[in-house]
Amino acid sequence: MRLGVDSCEVAVVGDDVGMDIALGRIGGSLTVLVRSGITGLAGVPENRRPDLVVDGVADLISLL
Repeated sequence: MRLGVDSCEVAVVGDDVGMDIALGRIGGSLTVLVRSGITGLAGVPENRRPDLVVDGVADLISLL
């Protein structure tokens, strides 16, 4: 609660399913994978997948 908000009110955006998305899911946050990053979704179990996937960071603007 370092930011003063609950984790369910935060979106964790990252390009690494094993690190960024995993930590966001553990914390109970909405997770967004940016495909331009280092990992894809091949072989990732359903319970470890992000809530949303975007092609690039610029695509996040339309989601706000």
